[in-house]
Amino acid sequence: MRVVTSLQFDISFFCVFLFLFFCLTPPADAQTINPTSFSNTSLSISPSAPAPYQDVAAKLQLFALDTTNATIEWFVDGVKQPEHTNDRSLPLTTGPLGSSQVVTATITRPDSLFPQELTTTVTPSIVDLIVEGETRTPHFYTGRALPSAGSTVRVSAIPFVGEITHPENYTYKWTLGTTVLLGGPARGKNSVEIEMPKYSATNLIVEVFDQNNTLVGKNKTTLKATNPEVHFYSYSFLGGPHSVALDAGLMLTSDETPVVAEPYFFSNTLARTNTTIEWKVNGSPIAPNTEHPLRVTIARTGGSGESTLSIRIINMETLLQNAQSLVTVSF
Repeated sequence: MRVVTSLQFDISFFCVFLFLFFCLTPPADAQTINPTSFSNTSLSISPSAPAPYQDVAAKLQLFALDTTNATIEWFVDGVKQPEHTNDRSLPLTTGPLGSSQVVTATITRPDSLFPQELTTTVTPSIVDLIVEGETRTPHFYTGRALPSAGSTVRVSAIPFVGEITHPENYTYKWTLGTTVLLGGPARGKNSVEIEMPKYSATNLIVEVFDQNNTLVGKNKTTLKATNPEVHFYSYSFLGGPHSVALDAGLMLTSDETPVVAEPYFFSNTLARTNTTIEWKVNGSPIAPNTEHPLRVTIARTGGSGESTLSIRIINMETLLQNAQSLVTVSF
């Protein structure tokens, strides 16, 4: 029988500890890629939501990965791009609407048996924006109703990614200037109604996300208020206003000629709000037609000559909505 002293036991334990420490601890200069460090890398596309046939760049962001003596290789749809080996970015051009390109970057380090891969898919998209001013125009006007200061404007986004997807299946983030509308991104809200800015042009941006919260596309429009207008037209009691404005003047060919003033781009509520309408002939006010305030009848008063007929319309609830016009009447 052999008795192990306390000192012998301590020395044996210390030797075992040193053996385990030096055998199981990797050298100080050996670096490994762990999930945490590699998760800090990324492969992104700039711009993030490209249009068809647009030049873009795939960019590597290697925040926590030591790439000393590493080899970086690029592939597009599995095809190697040797001219961009060891580049941190890859230029490419998107295809037509509905196409996709798979971009892969591989990073091979001397101390790694397997390359690390980062992959992203480039899918071009289009987001159309339709701007509809909820303003007044004559029924025969075939143009677009333009928004004026203080009026309501409706903006709708229609995304196209090459596949038929109902707009309500996307999530939309609307930003007016620096203000995010609707309280934040909202699913199915592909349109917004806002009051037109009164004093300066303002950018409205929409970002569209799919069900995976991936940015599908984006677009921007500048909302700039147009000035309301008013134009004169000859009027027929049977057919209503003629569709050709009297901008070049009016030649009286009968004893009496009805004339109507048609407002453009005032709020749709113009007829129901506190509105001031002022008619003048040669600068002197004339009594309004209380039943049809936008219509007057011009009567011949003797020999030949010219007179100036003018009107001014003011929306008293939105003072920036006002317009005036005049026409020369020859007789």
